[in-house]
Amino acid sequence: MTAQIPDTCTWQGKKWSIKSWDGNRSSIPSNDELEINTDVESSANWSGRIDHFLVYKKKLYLLKIEVNCNDKVELIQPKNAMREVVIRYENRWSDIEGTKRVVKEHRFEYLVFHDLFIPYTGDLFLSSHFFDSWEIPTSVMELDDEDEDEDCQEDWRLVFRQGILIDY
Repeated sequence: MTAQIPDTCTWQGKKWSIKSWDGNRSSIPSNDELEINTDVESSANWSGRIDHFLVYKKKLYLLKIEVNCNDKVELIQPKNAMREVVIRYENRWSDIEGTKRVVKEHRFEYLVFHDLFIPYTGDLFLSSHFFDSWEIPTSVMELDDEDEDEDCQEDWRLVFRQGILIDY
């Protein structure tokens, strides 16, 4: 089975991959509740969306959702959210000899929420520091694994009661 693209949670100033949830996931708004439709674009993302959470002042928020939607013009913007479109360009060689250069466009679409508190009760398991290779200079990515921050390799268990962080 293809590895799934993880949801993320920003906690203590770092972005972490969400490993698993053990609690009432029904507190996380569904596509129907948000009145959005998403499309499955690959087997790495069956839901058609990637959730990005934030723990701020010991409260859990849904900060933004990266959405896959084939009909981008028709994407309905939920109440109390704004739409963010990020377009990145990548230089690539289109043939083996490296003689023909092309620019590939990557389009990312997000719904950013202003104050979407999640009243989750249960454990949230975070695993390994998450980074987006687009956000890191190539020279940094070439460093040895030994240079990585040891803090970023730990797993964390965050315990929430009605969306409030009570232990970790």
